[in-house]
Amino acid sequence: MSQSDSASHAARTHIRAIIDDALRAVDPREAVCRHVEIEGDRIVVAGVPHGLLPDARIFVLGAGKGSAAMAEGLEEILGEQITGGHVTVKDGHGRPLKRISIGEASHPMPDARGVDEAEKALLVADSLREGDIAFCLISGGGSALWPAPVAGVSLADKQAMTQALLSCGASIDEINAVRKHLSRIKGGHLAQTACPATLIGLVISDVPGDRLDVIASGPTCPDESTYSDALGVIQKYRLGGRVPKAVLRHLQAGQDGVHAETPKPGDEAFQAVQNVVVANNRMALGAAAGSARDLGYKVRIVSGNQVGDAVALAGEIAAEIGRWRQADDPSPTCLLWGGETTMVLPTDHGEGGRNQHLALCVASQVAGDPSVTFVSVGTDGTDGPTDAAGGIIDGGTAGRVRAAGLDVSQELRACNSHRALLAAGDLLITGPTMTNVMDLQILLLEAPPG
Repeated sequence: MSQSDSASHAARTHIRAIIDDALRAVDPREAVCRHVEIEGDRIVVAGVPHGLLPDARIFVLGAGKGSAAMAEGLEEILGEQITGGHVTVKDGHGRPLKRISIGEASHPMPDARGVDEAEKALLVADSLREGDIAFCLISGGGSALWPAPVAGVSLADKQAMTQALLSCGASIDEINAVRKHLSRIKGGHLAQTACPATLIGLVISDVPGDRLDVIASGPTCPDESTYSDALGVIQKYRLGGRVPKAVLRHLQAGQDGVHAETPKPGDEAFQAVQNVVVANNRMALGAAAGSARDLGYKVRIVSGNQVGDAVALAGEIAAEIGRWRQADDPSPTCLLWGGETTMVLPTDHGEGGRNQHLALCVASQVAGDPSVTFVSVGTDGTDGPTDAAGGIIDGGTAGRVRAAGLDVSQELRACNSHRALLAAGDLLITGPTMTNVMDLQILLLEAPPG
């Protein structure tokens, strides 16, 4: 192994260690245990006490990639005090639970199992009475896992709408503004159904700014978006021709006042609701920064709220590399980004995801540079509909893609990053992490030996 290859191997080992430390900081079970405790006849959540009446029942609901691991933590704390409950996870994201049952459904495209799962949650919520306490464990993926279409809109309609929204480059708050106005559980409707019981939302944030009304489409909190906003998203991205007629009819009728709006701030449904963000991207970034410092890198968090086009971020990363090269004494440096970029997919696109696409973009810009190692990773272990969490690249990646008979520029145009990175041996595969706090980008810069 050459000195350059040895340095690249060391940098990749460092990146994996940094990722592992970041994920440990947002472990769902630990996050719940940090925020919930029993004090005598009270449950204390993030410092707020909730008294337990003698005949009070405690139920647990949840949806998201991390909800089973969160439920595991809640069972550890509450044990036999839990009356029952049910959480919904993405396929393969279950955990062994004792008092809370688990169902699986499809993500990111909703399926019939998810419809059944949402109905189970609504039935439990509807059975609650005053004095009961219900925990709602929410994490990324909850929107797809709990599809509860309004009357007149079918699952197939929601699937077509979801596909159009995911491929047009819309932000998560725009996507969820539409979802909330096609659902009987999202946009505060679960809280409305659970009223007058006490509802405690424990939330792992997978959206920029930790907006509770956007995470999993906000089933436990007020919704400030409107039917008009939902229609505005469709108009903005020119989706009219791709949106099922039933969806357009429902949204237009809602705008005209035929359907009630989602519950807004001040609604009585939220008088007995507490929502707490127990883990987010900021926590992961902080842990990543600490890990990199321990490894001897000079560290800077460039952005903790990264949004926008993935290709644009690749350009910013290239500019940061240029500034580092021009430094009088370029020390080993770790630059960090956190957030969630977007992509606009062509009609006939290949396989990949925003993290793999970003990694391949950076690889094309640093070809032949032995000082660069970079990763873009989805903290949930999934990037797009693939088996990869993202891509980990260095200055040799573009050459390895070419050696496999592929053209980097052509693969980027076709949004076929998965094939290119697979050919280079540069896919990052973690398997399900059971959490989801958006994405991390880690750039290691170190002058090669000699």
